Amino acid sequence: MRTKGINECDFSAFISFAHADDEAWGDWVRHFKNELYKALAARLRGLKIPPMHFSPLNGPACGILSEELLRCIGSSFCMIIVVHDSYVTSDWCLKELEYFKTLFGDEGFRKRLYIVAMSETAIATLELKPEWKKLFPDPNQIWRKFYRRTAEAKDEPLRIYLDTQVIDDPFWQELKVVRDDLAKSIKSQPNTLAPPPRSRNVLIGVTTDALLTEVKKELGTTTITGQSVKILSRDTLLNGFTEFATADMLVLPFNNAQPMMPSLPGGHLALQRDAWLRGGKSSANLVWLDMRHVPTTTPADPMHQQFVAQCGSSSITSAELLGQLQERRKEERTNGSDGVRIYIESNSNEKKLWRSLGEEIKIKWDHLTTNFIRPALVPPLYVRPRGLPVDQLDQYPNLDDADGVVLLWGKNKTPDALVAQIDKVESRLSGRDLPPGIVAYLIPPHPPTQPMPAWGWTVLRFDAGGHQCEDASEEETDELYSFLRDALKRKLKRQNNI
Repeated sequence: MRTKGINECDFSAFISFAHADDEAWGDWVRHFKNELYKALAARLRGLKIPPMHFSPLNGPACGILSEELLRCIGSSFCMIIVVHDSYVTSDWCLKELEYFKTLFGDEGFRKRLYIVAMSETAIATLELKPEWKKLFPDPNQIWRKFYRRTAEAKDEPLRIYLDTQVIDDPFWQELKVVRDDLAKSIKSQPNTLAPPPRSRNVLIGVTTDALLTEVKKELGTTTITGQSVKILSRDTLLNGFTEFATADMLVLPFNNAQPMMPSLPGGHLALQRDAWLRGGKSSANLVWLDMRHVPTTTPADPMHQQFVAQCGSSSITSAELLGQLQERRKEERTNGSDGVRIYIESNSNEKKLWRSLGEEIKIKWDHLTTNFIRPALVPPLYVRPRGLPVDQLDQYPNLDDADGVVLLWGKNKTPDALVAQIDKVESRLSGRDLPPGIVAYLIPPHPPTQPMPAWGWTVLRFDAGGHQCEDASEEETDELYSFLRDALKRKLKRQNNI
């Protein structure tokens, strides 16, 4: 039986499902996966939780499981199967389950398999199938009820979200059971609570054979300044880019050669770029590596020459890439993971304001914590200003590791824009135990009057004279201290898994 700890896995869970079920119920499985992962990461604060495997592709109609799919199942901590009508009739899904049992054995079925029933009828039908009975000889197999009875006496999946994108309570109660059991299983593995530092996962994209030799020569094939490196094979273009899920950076080398898949503008380069961004990865971690100094015997046609020219305008050299990775490695070593995190959501045009606001918050934090009985035991404070426009938040990870959130109400922000920012930020949070939040109302540009309420968020006025955010208004300093106390309480509570 496989007994890998979470630190040895590429995926925290392998989600086995039928795409037709997901599509029929408005991406229900995808939303389930997203909320479970966010809730699990929040529950296991301090651990690096790998992503969940969620294939964008349907399995083939016949044949055997691909080597890549077998690898993904074998490198997952657990399997979660999501059952509705199409799952019941899918031989492919049952093959995934059968392979999981081959690897993990009966003990793995008991401790690392979770069955999510979207439909009572579907799970009842599945339990009658001979293939299912062979895999589950014990009729007392546990599954979770993620469905409800309607007035028409039909069963349908539990609603995940209310109209405001807040998680519906019946769904949340079931999700917590799965999350808490999975978290307990992860923590029970040896050395899980003291994971070794993880090197960054750098992927070198699929490239032409002629360019591949030069890439290996200039960058190496195992590590780059202490960060793991993998050069992707051509099979990646056909397997749904599953490697992207666990990657921190994608490097796409290019020169003036005719690309693979020439019928597609940009060929294999554009295909990888689009898959990276479609998977929610940041464009900041997509690097175009300029290797046009490498000659080619098959020059690109005019359409691809134009694409290469566009890539060249935002590309870097091998020496510059190595230098950037070296700097990132230094940052990772100096930025601790045990501190209290406060995120400032703002606008990229207000860098001076959110940086000075962060400094003011740090001053208040130091003043607050020096009055504690044992200040040496207080975690350090990390203020993480993101400075992102609201419309770019979806491109970045969720905010579940935040102990506090500050929304900057500065220049050119109307009350409607603030409400939109609150709605967007709250959509990046999950569960019921949300981090405390405040709105920093800057004077100027706003008049020194009592601001309007902001959807339940506490609004604190800050003096922003001289284009610097200098201090909270005197009468609201206590409110700022209260916010910082709540952030510290949240950190200590999650740290102790209370």
